[in-house]
Amino acid sequence: MRSLLALFLVLIFVSPVFAARPLVTDDFKILDFGKDALEMGYNPTRLHNTRQNSFSVNARRGVAQSVELGLEVPYYLNAPSGLGDVIIHANLQLFKISTTEGLANRIDIKLPNPNPNSGVGTNASAFSLIMIYSKKLGDVLTHYNLGWTGPGVSPGQGDQYDAGIFDFGVAGEYSPWKDSKTLVFEWWGTQTPSTRVSCIQVGGKWEAQKDLVVDFGYTVGLTADSPNMLDFGFTKWF
Repeated sequence: MRSLLALFLVLIFVSPVFAARPLVTDDFKILDFGKDALEMGYNPTRLHNTRQNSFSVNARRGVAQSVELGLEVPYYLNAPSGLGDVIIHANLQLFKISTTEGLANRIDIKLPNPNPNSGVGTNASAFSLIMIYSKKLGDVLTHYNLGWTGPGVSPGQGDQYDAGIFDFGVAGEYSPWKDSKTLVFEWWGTQTPSTRVSCIQVGGKWEAQKDLVVDFGYTVGLTADSPNMLDFGFTKWF
């Protein structure tokens, strides 16, 4: 049970869907006002002897000049299977120095699964605050995240939230060929009172056609609490 709950914690709080897929680490860019994006991903994940395949959908929209809202819905395919904890995102671009440098602030609100007996998700609400900074260093576009997840309403299994969760991410994007093909790499992690997650990911993304990017990533866990994951998905802008 502990491994299953830890796996759900990892899948929920480090989802790549709201970041620039396939990265977990977010960047400072947001959608222009009136612009929409749809992101989908498939994640086979293993932690200890526990396996879970999940499918996630995220819809985002630029609702103001520097404000973006998003709704993320995960679905777990293995037993236990079903709809996971829904997350509402709000991203505020604080300042923009150039197209490759700026600062943003993201707020996430996690809503617990409406069925506490389903065995899917953490059965606890929570909120997160994430600071995001991006800057191009030479030919590499880098991103830096530092976040904190505050205690939420925990009807039973969410004791991990009592002291909060700290998370971080450092990522880079490099295009050695054309802008349509990009290599990505990152180091990210989270720490709760009882677990310490630290992972590295390598992957890539390719602009298959105008306003459509497909991506893949492979994550290796560096600690006993860290998962190994594959990630396949796409992003479509409207």
